[in-house]
Amino acid sequence: MNEKPAELDKPQLQETSNSRRPVEHSTNENEQTVKPVEIPNETETKPTVKQKLHRKPSVTRKCVTPKVNCPEKIILCIDHSAIMFTNKFKRTVQSMKQQAVFQVLTGAVRNFIKTKSFIDSRHQFALVLLNQTPQLIVDFQPSGQQVMFMLNDIGTQFNESELVEVDDETFNLSTLFDQVKDMVPLPSVKHPDKPGPPPYVVRMIFVFGRSSSTLKFCENDESFQKLNSNPYFFCDCVYIHEEPNDGNCVTDNFMQVCELDKNGTSFIFEVGTDGSMSSLYNAFANLLAHPLQRQRDINVNNHDILLSPE
Repeated sequence: MNEKPAELDKPQLQETSNSRRPVEHSTNENEQTVKPVEIPNETETKPTVKQKLHRKPSVTRKCVTPKVNCPEKIILCIDHSAIMFTNKFKRTVQSMKQQAVFQVLTGAVRNFIKTKSFIDSRHQFALVLLNQTPQLIVDFQPSGQQVMFMLNDIGTQFNESELVEVDDETFNLSTLFDQVKDMVPLPSVKHPDKPGPPPYVVRMIFVFGRSSSTLKFCENDESFQKLNSNPYFFCDCVYIHEEPNDGNCVTDNFMQVCELDKNGTSFIFEVGTDGSMSSLYNAFANLLAHPLQRQRDINVNNHDILLSPE
């Protein structure tokens, strides 16, 4: 009487490669297979990435300067060519109004000066405008009020007919280093291997905005060698440019700018006008850090933010 209960007929489930994917049934009566609907890969629909500017590798240098907070003598070397006033950032969500590069730069520099003065009122600021040759506009002064006044006055009352078009010329950086060397004496160093806390440091912030003009730099320049040999001199750069293409000198100029960092202690940023103007503010926000309080073991490929504009 030990009869096994009859097995119930179990429904046969048809397996698919992905049960969550929607399926489509074939209209052919003789074909019983079920094909999954192909979902396009999201990564394949992204737009083509624009050309990026990459910094070529450099050696790692160990900084021996003390990590102290001392007064800074900051020289703002700002491009004053016509392209700084005629070239504009594209419209963004934050600002529907196009603004000239020099106008946006004035706002970024103003925030930089106010914040640096709030951190330490002993910091001093000077302004040098770059045309065919550098021209000292404001000598070193605390608070930077005169620098902000001059930049605002230049940006609001400029006349395009009075501007000098220099896009077809070559800007020689040697003239700028000659100007900086004569502006301020560098702190003396008795023991270069173990320098102590200096009375101040000198920092040059080079802002260049030409895309069609050639930037000339010579590593053996006497003034550059003298400035670069002092551990208390720093050269930071912000390169504002159009989208790189075969018709301009953006890539070559950027590589020339990168050559300024021989000791691995500089901050170098590039800002594209085809991107958001906030990237220029972000660059100057990163420049707020005291140069002596940067990382001791600096790798050029790690500390730079050199991404192409989004």
